[in-house]
Amino acid sequence: MPDNRVVQTPIRASLLVFVVAAIGLFIYEATKSILLPGLTLWQSHSVTIVFGSVVAALGAYCALHSQASLHRELLTNESERFRIESDATALRASEARYRQLVEQSPDATAVHRNGRLLYANPACLRLLGVQDLADVTGSSMLSWIHTDDRELFMHRMSSPGANEEHQLEPAIYQLVTRNREIHNVEVVSVRITHDGERAVQTVLRDVTEKTRLERELYQQAFHDALTGLSNRTLFRDRVDHALQRLKRSGDGMGRVVVLFLDLDHFKTVNDSLGHAAGDALLGAVAKRLLAATRGCDSVARLGGDEFAVLLEDVSAASDPLLVAERIVECMREPFPLGGTTVSVGISVGIASASDADETDPLLRNADLALYAAKQQGRGRHVAYDPSMHAVAVQRLMLEADLRPAVERLVLNEDDVLDEIRVVYQPVVDLNTSAVTGVEALLRWTRPNGLPVPPNIFVPIAEDTGLIVQLGRWVLYRACRQAVEWEALGAPGHITMGVNLSRRQFQEPDFVDDVSFALTSSGLEPSRLMLEITEGLMMDDASSTLLRLRALKALGVRLAVDDFGTGYSSLSYLRQFPIDILKIDKSFIDGVANGGDHSVIANAIVTLGAALSLTTIAEGIEDLDQLRQLQALGCERGQGYFFSHPLSALEITEQLREPHNIPADQTEFGPRLQLSA
Repeated sequence: MPDNRVVQTPIRASLLVFVVAAIGLFIYEATKSILLPGLTLWQSHSVTIVFGSVVAALGAYCALHSQASLHRELLTNESERFRIESDATALRASEARYRQLVEQSPDATAVHRNGRLLYANPACLRLLGVQDLADVTGSSMLSWIHTDDRELFMHRMSSPGANEEHQLEPAIYQLVTRNREIHNVEVVSVRITHDGERAVQTVLRDVTEKTRLERELYQQAFHDALTGLSNRTLFRDRVDHALQRLKRSGDGMGRVVVLFLDLDHFKTVNDSLGHAAGDALLGAVAKRLLAATRGCDSVARLGGDEFAVLLEDVSAASDPLLVAERIVECMREPFPLGGTTVSVGISVGIASASDADETDPLLRNADLALYAAKQQGRGRHVAYDPSMHAVAVQRLMLEADLRPAVERLVLNEDDVLDEIRVVYQPVVDLNTSAVTGVEALLRWTRPNGLPVPPNIFVPIAEDTGLIVQLGRWVLYRACRQAVEWEALGAPGHITMGVNLSRRQFQEPDFVDDVSFALTSSGLEPSRLMLEITEGLMMDDASSTLLRLRALKALGVRLAVDDFGTGYSSLSYLRQFPIDILKIDKSFIDGVANGGDHSVIANAIVTLGAALSLTTIAEGIEDLDQLRQLQALGCERGQGYFFSHPLSALEITEQLREPHNIPADQTEFGPRLQLSA
């Protein structure tokens, strides 16, 4: 529709020009009469015409210029009006699209003011568990938020700048639905104007599943899946934080103590009853540990059958010892597993932050104390002592020398025989002095020329697994040596005794190793006597029985070494295919003085006779011991009284020269007879 100003303005301009021209003409004529009184009529009209033309032209120019300016203004206004109308249309379209987007959005959106719900999109209604917006309009926002998070909600709504249009800090709430389900929601809120007033628009995203997965990932990353206890990573972190808190507080470092724990004979359960039973046992152990410790203590499973406990706020030096004793005692009660019961002990190492105020040294000390507890017989607790570190360093140095020696031994390098060698101690008939066999004993001399006692390096070889290679080498070498001696004239009845380690005996191909040693050497199987300890025999009675029967099927003889120091029963001795009982030296030491040792030695000899087993006394060192053992009816013996362990060369020389091996004690009647 045309603007009226386009029509009306030229008319008003023309009238204005006419009025101005008339007034101007009047003034002009008056001025002309005064200033130019002598002009003729025609001259006066000519001047008037010229002046009028100029004025008319100026008036026309002004009118046209005004009209052009107005036209330009009208065009500009029309363009602005069109733009405004277009913007309004676009705004309405944008609002429609935004509303449609909000309505169809999978993210829940709500608008609230002063804690009251004004609007919720369909996704929000579904999240809340309602059907109709009218059911929730005007409801309190707090009624939908879990009580644990209401304070957080109110804090966000009252935060500085809450009345300004800006986005609030994101947060996570626990949302309570109409049917009382709890959802974890991530919320992003922004201040807006709604219906002309300030309000808050909140977008809620259900992160319940995400939170659950994160919780599971955290659980898996920092907790043991089998027992639910903290794992090594989390335990280490807690120890570190405990030490930092203690340093900041300035309290005595003895208020933080770490216990390292290791189950005794767990492998036996795992191997005999299966991994499922082993897992069940670990779960039961975890429960007992939690029951034996305080609620504020941290209990962790470090891996395998190793556990740890962190004690904080320890008030007395004796408290960790009491906790350790409680743990040891609670493990003494048998564990019911699948219709049977199993017994396992536990060894505990104790370390205080007073000896090490950093995480790594503290954990190392606890591990050293645990190792000492296991070395002292298991089923006990031992507190860390600074001397243990020196022992550990020495042990590492020994291991560093032993490992390459064993590797060269496997490669059959001759120079290593100067370091690792086998010596042989004769076993004699106590009544005739005839040598009935020898026991192969391992010896090691370090590269620096210093010999290392077997009770020092054999446990190191056991712990590192080197004992398997060492034991195999000793077995092969002893069998070959026995055949070589027989070729030099040794009696064909002399047996070769070889000690077996726990790890060697439990190797899957051990029976094959024995068979190969016999076959490759040509040794008569009945001349090989394999010695196992009571502890090894009882570790896993069922699998041990199967393996012993397999060995017996090869024709070898089987002996129980250090008998009397373990916990085997008569029923097991009757069940196992045992040929020989070797009486431990600890009983022989006191046998000449009577008393308990003599009674035990007599009982073992009597037991052996009743079961048709040969008895061998170990560690005979004097004539009184010999006579007492003869009186008890013991058949065979060995010890320094008869001979120290001899090298293979020394025995070979005795065979080449037909004379006797000298005894260390001349009172023992006839000298030892090695030759037939």
